Amino acid sequence: MINEKIILKLTNPASFERGYKYYQKGRVTAYKNENNIISATVIGTDNYESLIDLSNLKAECDCPAYSNNLLCKHLVALLFTYMSGEIKSKSLPKIKGKIKQPEGDNDKDLSQILYKFSKEEIVYHLKRIDADYGIIADYFDRLLLSEKSIDYSMMRKAIRSKVNYFSKHGYINNYFRKMMEAQYDILSLTDSLPNSKASSEFLLETAYWINEKLDVIDDSDGIFSTLVELLIERAAVFLNSASVTDMELFYSYMGKESFSDFNLEVLEIILLKVSNKEILDELEFRLDMTIHRKDPGFAFTREDGLTVYSEYLLKNKPEKFEEYLSDLLEVSFSIKLNYIRFLFNNKRYEEVIELAKPHIPNFHLDMQYEKSLMVLDKTELLIEYYTIDNTKIFSLEKFKKLYQLCKIKRPDLLEKVRTDALNNHNVSINTRIDLLLNLDMIDEVAQLISKLNKTGFELSRDFLENTVAKLCIVKQDAAIAVARVLVNQELKAIYQSNYYERLIEYIEFLILLEDKDYVETIYNTIKVHYKTKKKLLERLNLQPNTNEIINEQELLQLGE
Repeated sequence: MINEKIILKLTNPASFERGYKYYQKGRVTAYKNENNIISATVIGTDNYESLIDLSNLKAECDCPAYSNNLLCKHLVALLFTYMSGEIKSKSLPKIKGKIKQPEGDNDKDLSQILYKFSKEEIVYHLKRIDADYGIIADYFDRLLLSEKSIDYSMMRKAIRSKVNYFSKHGYINNYFRKMMEAQYDILSLTDSLPNSKASSEFLLETAYWINEKLDVIDDSDGIFSTLVELLIERAAVFLNSASVTDMELFYSYMGKESFSDFNLEVLEIILLKVSNKEILDELEFRLDMTIHRKDPGFAFTREDGLTVYSEYLLKNKPEKFEEYLSDLLEVSFSIKLNYIRFLFNNKRYEEVIELAKPHIPNFHLDMQYEKSLMVLDKTELLIEYYTIDNTKIFSLEKFKKLYQLCKIKRPDLLEKVRTDALNNHNVSINTRIDLLLNLDMIDEVAQLISKLNKTGFELSRDFLENTVAKLCIVKQDAAIAVARVLVNQELKAIYQSNYYERLIEYIEFLILLEDKDYVETIYNTIKVHYKTKKKLLERLNLQPNTNEIINEQELLQLGE
């Protein structure tokens, strides 16, 4: 059971709107629906592989915007394709508060489309696009700046003024927005710089200066830290056409002490972004010296330098990685992590298990360790792995895997696994609800939600609404049970409030699920016990003390 409102509950308004546009424009390709799993290639800024398992609504997408909590626009487009049963639709669903889409055929020549709009309309829509993608203002900035001669002194003064503003003010209204604007302004100023040694020197000097300012600036959102990285990246572009002697400029910054790991950042970015073989060979030579404890003049420690170097070798020269670093695993835990990754990539699973086991659980090692156990079919170690951390921090995903593994391999442990999970005091309310749903304990879910106090219910409201939306697709009996509890909670709340939108929204869930008897019961309750709530009765097209019957069509119109 799925409609537009269910999809909207599973995502955010922006992804909903863009996802529908993708669907409408036929960007969902190679669509498949097999064994209750839908998948497709969705064409966006790149081709993204999107998949949804309709049996549990587990979703996957390889786009940068995907998160486990909300569907991205590509998954939204995939759901619309599944809902309609066809690749392309004809009309945009009406969602309250959406901006009207401009008319026009995007396949026509751009000049023909723009001719239909006034200058004001074009400016308005350009601003909307720029707010989403940040490309238009950047383009025109570069266009203007490219016509001017470079004035490093002016740039330095402008940049330092923008950064100093944040170091001199303890509290600033709209701090995050102003930090973002400052970052954008600084990047726009430096974007027109040519690929030259002078420009690289200016960029490194600027990045280093801003980095030191972080000592007195609240950069908890990482806006200026990101700016420092981007400035170093722009400086490093020069090395692709530079000679070995030009590396001395970058070595000078790798040798500088700094408030944070600026020197290490320069090394990482060169190894990551530069493709000039002569430069990289020279840098490798100096990094090799750290292995033999010869000081190459870097400010970072031998351990940190080897860690970054090991990551580079792992990706680019795995044969050299093992030759140089297999006997240096104890120098740094990060090097050991990289070595375990190397072993895993080379399918040396026994060695992965041996080296990783003492450190499990570990976020960086869990995937390699778990998959190695699976490949070698080590059931007891898998059970231990899934169990070991759940007593401290409960993981629903680990519980699901453990439960499934025990069903197949150790059914004698099933009851213990189930009981331990239900009695775990470290399980949050939202996770406990998910856990009970996975165990098909629907009545217990309803009881748990019913017992939530006002504060607990408010904290869990978004999660519960999202849960009902998912259940409408995968488990309708559970969706009805949870939706009924939500309706009853809202009935309690409206004794003290005149806000009825949520109540009507939850009733719409029940209508969608065809829970007609309960809907009729709720409406009779409202007519009898809520006569004083005149605005609510008006929304229900009722007058106090009347016996008018509400039909299903009228109920469906309540949310309009």
